[in-house]
Amino acid sequence: ASTEGSLIRDVAETLKATTATGFGRLVAGKPTGNEVSLPTRSGLTVLQFPGVSLPEADTPEERWTPSQRMSVAALRGVLGWCTTMAGARDMRHRAKLLAFPEVHLLTASTDGRVYLTQAARMGAAFGLTLMLDTQDVTGLTSLPGLVESISSVFGFAQQTNQEQTALAELVGLPVNDDSRHLIDALDRSTGSLFAEQPTHDVRRGHCLFRDRQGRVATVQVTIPTEALRATLDTSAQASAARYADETHAGLPPAVVQLPAPDDALADGPVLAACRRVIEGSTSGVIDDVE
Repeated sequence: ASTEGSLIRDVAETLKATTATGFGRLVAGKPTGNEVSLPTRSGLTVLQFPGVSLPEADTPEERWTPSQRMSVAALRGVLGWCTTMAGARDMRHRAKLLAFPEVHLLTASTDGRVYLTQAARMGAAFGLTLMLDTQDVTGLTSLPGLVESISSVFGFAQQTNQEQTALAELVGLPVNDDSRHLIDALDRSTGSLFAEQPTHDVRRGHCLFRDRQGRVATVQVTIPTEALRATLDTSAQASAARYADETHAGLPPAVVQLPAPDDALADGPVLAACRRVIEGSTSGVIDDVE
């Protein structure tokens, strides 16, 4: 009995220590009555998980650290919500866009890889479009079920031979030295790629684009307004200022919802662009957006 009581105390102390962490409170914390529930209606919802620590896909579960276990539990909860929302009967008739920045964090984990493959395959049936942003092209090309569903690609400069080869395959270019040279020079050559003295200024937004018909070209992506540039700024300084604004306004840092009535979904250039993406393709990839 004493051994059993000691085990119970150890478990209780462990759970208490776990709930003192951010993800621990999210997964096993005591309800306070001030929690914000994940929405079940239409609108724009932003979920942020600063400090997430997912285990690599080849790490045995018994070797996961406590923080990794909490991160996986939080991830499973969010992905479960995404699946429920995508397949809900009253939402199935609506077009839905699911965007994942830094998707290499998902492709490096078993749960993330399984979810992305399943979501890509069920997208057409549920009216779901995926928008994936990653710095790891090889992580995407290692998931055949996902790659087969990708219809449009924006591919930015890659520096290693492996990543250049993967991007060439993803956009449909021949896998050869010419394609690798083109991909390598995307972000720094403002003149001819094969000039005798090419310039080496950073060229932001210059990329390869593959459309739904499999056509490939170099394009220049330009942010239309300074307001949108500031909104999309992911620098440490901008993120800190944004977090301070949200905290001052009383918004929880993990869940930010911007509800939009049905007749307002087309308002504004960003939502209009999202609607065009949803109506025109099943999946898209934005690779390492500048």
